[in-house]
Amino acid sequence: MRVLLFVILLIINVLGFSQSQVKHCLDSVITYGQYGSAQNKEYFTYDNKGNNTSEIFYYRSGKNWVEDVKKDYSYDAKGKKLTTIFYYWDNSDWTNSYKYEYTYDSRDNQIEWIYYYWDDSTWDWQWQKKYKEESAYNKEGNLLFTYFFKWADDAWSTTGIIEYCYDTNNYLTENVEFKWNGTDWLNVCKEEYIYDTCKNLTTKIYYNWKNTNWVKNFKNEYVYDANKNIIISISYLWADTVWAENNRFLYSYDANRNLITYRQYSWNGENWVERFKRESSYDLLYSKTDLIIPNNYSNMNNKRVSEADYLWETGWTSNKVVTYYWSNKNVGIVEANNYLPLPKIYPNPTTGQLRIEMQNAESRKQQAEIYDIYGRKLSAFCLLPSAMEIDISHLSNGMYFLKIDGKTFKIIKN
Repeated sequence: MRVLLFVILLIINVLGFSQSQVKHCLDSVITYGQYGSAQNKEYFTYDNKGNNTSEIFYYRSGKNWVEDVKKDYSYDAKGKKLTTIFYYWDNSDWTNSYKYEYTYDSRDNQIEWIYYYWDDSTWDWQWQKKYKEESAYNKEGNLLFTYFFKWADDAWSTTGIIEYCYDTNNYLTENVEFKWNGTDWLNVCKEEYIYDTCKNLTTKIYYNWKNTNWVKNFKNEYVYDANKNIIISISYLWADTVWAENNRFLYSYDANRNLITYRQYSWNGENWVERFKRESSYDLLYSKTDLIIPNNYSNMNNKRVSEADYLWETGWTSNKVVTYYWSNKNVGIVEANNYLPLPKIYPNPTTGQLRIEMQNAESRKQQAEIYDIYGRKLSAFCLLPSAMEIDISHLSNGMYFLKIDGKTFKIIKN
């Protein structure tokens, strides 16, 4: 049977046949209020390549969802976004509002962005140009300039520019914004960036141009863990001669680098006072490669299940809960090799010894990891190409997750 399967897969590979892949698609995100009633909903659609083609925003009115705003997206053959069109609901149909168009160079750098608005003031309703940005890059792909234009008198008129500077390691060190007054370029604002020896961004300082000098405005400072996750962020305001604390943010992550808690504090002159926190939960059985996610929800490494927001008064009070709803979708074209048989893992449940037999007879070793239900990595090891046994007798009884080359398997220790 294995020989027959191997021959079939070989034929598929040689002849170039391919097949679609089942992924977990984020269908909608619903926000529930303090007392559990639904308030807002985002609904998403995708094409057969997994590109997010539309987002529809609803608000709750009584027992009904009412359309509010919609965005439609189009893409090129590489999956680069070409257009974004915004609509509003006029009680009976979607009405054009404004749109963006994007252009890229041969290295897929975005070199142009154009903003249009829908002009319904004339008899021939049409898209009218309003703003444009043009960008230039160096050979390393670093953004060097962004020019800003405004459409006036049937022509593009320059309004401003941002210039970007980098160090010898291609890390951004400064950007400066200028505006055009018709005859000269005038300073507006700038940002400076400072890094630690691990090349983590540790300080970002914002300046405004005042009279003939750069004047400090505010700054952010960042602290990282060993995985380069930001764990502390502090914002300051410039108070004449010193930096004054303003807000502090604390972040914590699971073993897969998913953000699980986010806390905001404000400075009252003497102490940091809690204001807000968010707690997020994830389904660790599904990694990012298993998911289809809308454009603005890419900051998850596993399938996000929910987020709960709280406000601090004399204690934590629930503010809202956001729930994520998923479904399966056949998308994309994948190589036949991605469909080689899954490993055999037994006995499962186990009292301690777990045997793993690789079914694809690959010559390379594969990385394996074991996680607990909280997403903490407990061990990591390389699997032999054929079969091997591992000992998990030292683990407490319960459920764990075995991850092998991006695929996750549930195992029970009893």
